[in-house]
Formats: sequence, structure tokens, C-alpha cells
Amino acid sequence: MVAAGEATVEEIDASIAFGPGLRWALMGPCLTFHLAGGRGGMAHMLDHFGAALEEPWTRLQAPPLTPELRDRMIEGCLREADGRSVAELEQLRDGFLAELLELVERYTVAASGKQSAEPAAPVVAVGSGPTAGLGSNVILDTLLGPSLPSA
Repeated sequence: MVAAGEATVEEIDASIAFGPGLRWALMGPCLTFHLAGGRGGMAHMLDHFGAALEEPWTRLQAPPLTPELRDRMIEGCLREADGRSVAELEQLRDGFLAELLELVERYTVAASGKQSAEPAAPVVAVGSGPTAGLGSNVILDTLLGPSLPSA
């Protein structure tokens, strides 16, 4: 991507570090897709988006989504979920992301390559629900959307 002028090194790193990397640190891509299917989990996600996954989004070719592959993906996600509902996994993910982003802010490496000398300002406690006490944070607002209380 850098060679083709499609992105800079910094854009590539930021897109992974603040995109799927945050979620994948907890769940990996398959369980993340399981949550993307809502209450129907991986089965709904594959039934709804399966054909689009075979589109040429990358330079790699995706395997055909056969009934056998679909079943293996669904069964694997259900094993990983270990009896937890999508809603329970979403709550787990959201709490994890909120805490992880607090760590990211505390240990952010500036463009100079040095760890930030100033600790991140504490987040103001407001709101209720699974993100209670998190306050307002641009990164969290982007990742978690309207479920986050505003300051």
C-alpha cells in the first residue's frame, strides 16, 4: 500500500492500532464477525454478508463460502462464545475497549518516538450503563457510538 501510494506507514499503523487491533486484542476477527451478526451471530453475518466477503476487497482471493465452511465458522464462534450471548459478549468487549483505551492514552508514543511525559488527564465520571464513569473521549465516542454518555 505504501509502494502504491495508497497509504502512509502512519496511516496503516493507525488504521490497525485504533481499528480492528483494539477489538482483536480481545476477540480476534472471527468472534468480532460473530458479534457483527447481532443476535443471530456468525450465522446471520454469513447469511447476510457472505457473498460480499468473496468480493475482491484485497489482493488476496477469498475461498468460496461453502455450506461446510459456513458451518465450521458458526460452530467455532459458538465454541469461543462458550454459552455467552452476543449481548453479553458486546458488554465484555465494550468494557475491555474502554479500559484498553485508557491504557493507550497513558502510554501513547508521540511522533518523536518518546512516551508521553504527561499522564493523560483523568476521565470525568458521568452517565450510567456499561460505560458509566467513562466521561467523554473522542476515541471512545468513535468506537462505542451513542452508548457513551457525553460530558
